[in-house]
Amino acid sequence: MPRSAYAMAMARRVRQGTLAQVGRHLRMLRIANGHSQVQWADALQITPQLLNKWEKGTRQPNIDVLIRICESFRCSMDFIFRGRLGHDVDPELREKLSSLFPGSFVLQVAPAEPPQSPDPSAAATSVTRKPRKKSPRSRSSAVRISARRKPPSPPGGSRK
Repeated sequence: MPRSAYAMAMARRVRQGTLAQVGRHLRMLRIANGHSQVQWADALQITPQLLNKWEKGTRQPNIDVLIRICESFRCSMDFIFRGRLGHDVDPELREKLSSLFPGSFVLQVAPAEPPQSPDPSAAATSVTRKPRKKSPRSRSSAVRISARRKPPSPPGGSRK
């Protein structure tokens, strides 16, 4: 079943937008750490041409390389794909990026503290619900079902 031209064009635009974002964020990481494309490509064990394609947004790195990048720069995939500088990004890197590229990122605040466990004494005083009564409709439908049953067959065999 062929896809519509609109759906294909939309998927292409989304993919190109994501590739451009990933490339832009990888370039920002490289610049923030003071590496040239050649130095960074050697460190990642790839060719500088491939790194250039990533940064331009024409190709996307595979997941293994993305994981190595995240581990070496102590950043998150959320930063690479969405540009969010959360608590999981190294504080030094966060400061470098926000000083070199002001207004380019969404800064996230530290996560909220987890909810505290309820007090056991408060749980004992909580209101318990009574079981629901069956509605009159459900009882009447049971009567209708039982009225439709066939009468039992006579004992001793088949009917004539």
